[in-house]
Amino acid sequence: RTRLVIGFTLVATVVSLVCVVVGLQYLLSYVGAIQLEGKLTPAAQAADGLLLAEVNAAGQLNNYVLTQNPDSATSYRTSIAVTDEAFIEITRLLANEETLLEYVVLAEGARDVWLTDVGDPTLNFVDQGDLTSASQALALAADRKTYAQMVQSAADTIVAIDKQRAQTRAVADVFARQ
Repeated sequence: RTRLVIGFTLVATVVSLVCVVVGLQYLLSYVGAIQLEGKLTPAAQAADGLLLAEVNAAGQLNNYVLTQNPDSATSYRTSIAVTDEAFIEITRLLANEETLLEYVVLAEGARDVWLTDVGDPTLNFVDQGDLTSASQALALAADRKTYAQMVQSAADTIVAIDKQRAQTRAVADVFARQ
C-alpha cells in the first residue's frame, strides 16, 4: 500500500511537471508572438514610409531637372534622408528576423544603386547647369530600370513584413482562443 501511494505521488508529480512545462511553453510562445507583432507593426509602417520617400525623391529629382527649382532639390534631399532613417529604424526593429532583414538589405542596396547611378549624378548635373547630362542620366535610369528595382525592392520588403505579421497574428489568435 505504501508503494502504491509513493507510485501514485510520483506519477502525479511527473504529470504536474509536464503540465507546468507545457503551460510555460504555451505562455512563452504566446508572449513571443505578441512581442514580435509589436515590432512588425512599426517596421511595416517604416517600410511604407520608405517606399513613399523613394517615390517622392524620384519625383522631386525629375521636377528639379525640369524646373531647376531649388525647393525640389531640397525636397529630394529630405526624402533621401527619410529613406536613410527608415532603413535604420526597420533594421533596428527586425534585428533578430534574418529572413526579413534580407529583404531590407536588398531594398537598401537597390536604393543605393539608384542614388549612385541616377540620383546624385543628376542632382550634380543640374546644380552645374548641365541639363543635357541630367536628362541623359534620367533616361539611363529608365533603361537600367534602377528606379523600378528600387521601388520593387521596397514593396517586396513591405509584403514580407506584412506576411510575417499576418502569420504572427494568426499564431497569437490561436493561443488566445485556447
